[in-house]
Amino acid sequence: MFLKAIILSAGLTATAAAQVTSVNLSNYTLTQTINLPTPSLTETSANPYNWDNGHLYAMGDNGTFIVEMSLLGVPISSMSLSGFEDTEGLTYLGGSQFVIAEERLQRLYRFTYIPGGTLVRSSLQNAALGATVGNEGIEGVCFEPLTGLYFAVKEKTPARILRATVNFPAGTATVTDLFDPALLGILDLSDIAVLSTVPSLVGTPDQDNLLIISQASARLVKATRTGQVLGFIDFTGLSTTAEGVSIDSQGTIYITDETPKLFIFKPHPCSPNCDASTTPPVLTANDFQCFLNAFASGVSTANCDNSTTPPVLTANDFQCFLNAFAAGCT
Repeated sequence: MFLKAIILSAGLTATAAAQVTSVNLSNYTLTQTINLPTPSLTETSANPYNWDNGHLYAMGDNGTFIVEMSLLGVPISSMSLSGFEDTEGLTYLGGSQFVIAEERLQRLYRFTYIPGGTLVRSSLQNAALGATVGNEGIEGVCFEPLTGLYFAVKEKTPARILRATVNFPAGTATVTDLFDPALLGILDLSDIAVLSTVPSLVGTPDQDNLLIISQASARLVKATRTGQVLGFIDFTGLSTTAEGVSIDSQGTIYITDETPKLFIFKPHPCSPNCDASTTPPVLTANDFQCFLNAFASGVSTANCDNSTTPPVLTANDFQCFLNAFAAGCT
């Protein structure tokens, strides 16, 4: 009765969100694991989302193919690669254009995807993000249409998170370090994605946040552009070779590994169901206790309003949880 009185006194009404308004990784669950085609995608290292046609494009690090596929990993078309050696990063620009990152050369190549075509490296406009290195260079790259910026991660020795402006016709790039990767508490850097590519997140606190994956740590981290960790998904026991990450327009997260597999993570359909119960009614007093425990422990699950300014856990999160509880699960 006490909990019911709290909700009623808040004067709350049920609402249903049609689109994702935040990315809270603690609410994401693995919904599907899909085996990708081999040998086309040997050691898959990237899987960008094409927001124009709603497809994924996967690429292995052996420099042989890019495969267009559905959101369930079903192959649609492919494009062969010629002259590439260590293709680790791939990102979508819009209008069927992509950029490939070669790890050791630390160089980006812009191209137009043509189903059934052949992509010849020597024919492409390109620009370097750094000097040629060993097997510890650019592992992932992503493009942000909102700003025209590129973001890239250098794997290790040292690990770097880069922001770049690239002039492909001139073959030049201006590169700066975004923040110290040590702030993320992970062992290496494998790929990066920007949340601003999700239309419903533009103008929200999540607009400028990043998703960064670490193969060695088996972890996907959500972070600000100053390196503050806002949440994570732990892959321990699921994959030891996860290298690629992307997010679609509905907020679904796709991760690829070298085996090769595609892992699909979706937000839990009912965020106030803190204890993840399945027996009706799913929303009970136990969910309030679960939320209180999370808040007291300072874990990201309690950051209901997805704030980023310290302290991230405040009274606003209690009101946010009450609102979500009153809205219920649909």
